[in-house]
Amino acid sequence: MKKTFKNNIIQFLILLIFVLLLHISLGYILRFFYVLTFTAFLLCLSGRVKKIYSICIILLSIIGAIYTPIGLKYGSPNINSVISFFYTNTNETLEFIQTLSPINLMFSFLIILFGLLSLKVSIVIKNKSSLFIIFIFIMTSITWPIKDLINNGTYNFEAKLPILRFFSDIKKYYDTVKIENEWINKELNKKDNWQPINNSQYNNYILVIGESVRRDFMQSYGFSIKNTPFLEKSPVIQFDNYISAAPSTLFSLPPSLTLKNKNTNNIELQNNIITLAKKAGLNTYWFSNQGSMIGSDSVISTIGKRADSYHFLSKGDYHNNGLTTDNDLLTDIKRALFSGKKTNLIVIHLIGSHSQACARTQDKYDEFFQSTEISCYIQSIKNTDKLLEDIVSMSKKTGKSWSLLYLSDHGVSYEHKGESYAKLSHDDKFKQNFEVPLFILSSDSKEKIHVTERRNGRYFMSIFSEWTSIQEPQIPNHCHMISNDICSDQNTVINFQKEEINYNLLPEDKIN
Repeated sequence: MKKTFKNNIIQFLILLIFVLLLHISLGYILRFFYVLTFTAFLLCLSGRVKKIYSICIILLSIIGAIYTPIGLKYGSPNINSVISFFYTNTNETLEFIQTLSPINLMFSFLIILFGLLSLKVSIVIKNKSSLFIIFIFIMTSITWPIKDLINNGTYNFEAKLPILRFFSDIKKYYDTVKIENEWINKELNKKDNWQPINNSQYNNYILVIGESVRRDFMQSYGFSIKNTPFLEKSPVIQFDNYISAAPSTLFSLPPSLTLKNKNTNNIELQNNIITLAKKAGLNTYWFSNQGSMIGSDSVISTIGKRADSYHFLSKGDYHNNGLTTDNDLLTDIKRALFSGKKTNLIVIHLIGSHSQACARTQDKYDEFFQSTEISCYIQSIKNTDKLLEDIVSMSKKTGKSWSLLYLSDHGVSYEHKGESYAKLSHDDKFKQNFEVPLFILSSDSKEKIHVTERRNGRYFMSIFSEWTSIQEPQIPNHCHMISNDICSDQNTVINFQKEEINYNLLPEDKIN
């Protein structure tokens, strides 16, 4: 009798630990009541319907082990993680696996281990006890939907039990993504309604969109390592307080490169920088080292394909696992600069400093700082600085006037800070996820100018209009953006949940 009781206790503890690890891996707030409820429910299954129990344990082990790196870093499923999950290609998956920390791997291993041990659990619970446990499990799942039905007259199944909520959230965000994709395709088929007045001052406008660069890792913004020597010595207009619209490419670039409808606040994808420039009479180019077919980049690449001439180095892949470098774009850029067309807009979309940074630099770096991955990140910024120097050098050789604007789409923040395997990755919790560089350098620039007032990527269309001298009545012009004038509404940014938040309220993620 004592042996049986001891054996049951051991089995219960094994299953309890498995469920506890599973709840943590899915990224929800840990509530021990839910852990006990689901553990008890599985115990009921183990002694009565062993096949169903075993299938549940195997499936939950696989899901928990796979989702652990996402859950520990980004939390429970949200629209950003669901989009990444459904539209990530093989190369991105391989790069993501290579960046997993020992903690991620250990946690996934423990879930698999306790999942295997849980397969041997078999405790027969009396009928009345089983019915009571199942009743508690069901009530845990449907209490809130019923409350919503009573209060609002609508029944929306949104379980609070993390195991069920995980699947519910994925379904909810998948439906959202599907609806948004349908809306995107519909919007992009519309014709633009621009009515621009073109007062362009330069022959070549070169817009370089960087990737994942936070400005405090740049020499030009005070970083200790000299990784932006070209920008540092050039007579640029340097924006010291520019923030991105959002903390990821998917959420940041569309509102930056397109017009926002004043009545609905929705972005008008057909009214973008390419269609504006074309309508104003500029010849347009789009050269990208990011994919042309991957879902998470579909809006950006589709805007790019509106250009008169475009080229994506990584066809079908997001960043091709380092097989192409940003320097490979120089041939296309040179062709555009020497095209003989009077006025051009050349948009260059870099892979820049995207994680995994060492894949961008072929595992090379000039100076070690904190960790190998961060050293590669710093080197990737230096490589971009050299690329900008090369573009300017080619622009000078054309004998034509030119103006170059460089910015990054979003910033990054530390992961495993202080560890030997520390790295920088996407997040939405810190100021540095939004703090990015922006520089303007022109053929007639004489001295370095600092714009210290806050500027927001949500108003980049206004900056673009002012930079190119293409005026359009629909583009907000209430403030002189390329100046130190104080402009209103510059603090609101978008997080991973697509919620508007106040940038000023975010904490810091400083280098040291």
